[in-house]
Amino acid sequence: GKIVQPFAYDLMVVSDLGWALAALATAWMTCAAMAWRAARNRRFDNHRGWMIRSYVLAWSFVLCRLIGKIPALAFLGELGNGAAIGWLSWMVPLAIVEVALQWRAGAAR
Repeated sequence: GKIVQPFAYDLMVVSDLGWALAALATAWMTCAAMAWRAARNRRFDNHRGWMIRSYVLAWSFVLCRLIGKIPALAFLGELGNGAAIGWLSWMVPLAIVEVALQWRAGAAR
């Protein structure tokens, strides 16, 4: 008869995209943990900033998936089996939001 294979994911197989998404997940969970810590310490100004970062990183998973579906950006998939898409989908938005959050700190007094 037919042999049915159960769903299995081999954790020993490492890919460049896997590293990029693992780094994204780590950054996301770190921002969420920092937001929780700031809220526990009643530092709601800091909590807001960490939640904004966390929100941007959460949506980066969606952005990574959408970028991968755009045919015009197929060349990004050739750079490390999609790793470029994985890294760019969260590093660029996080850099932009970090500049936005820190903008006032660098303003003239």
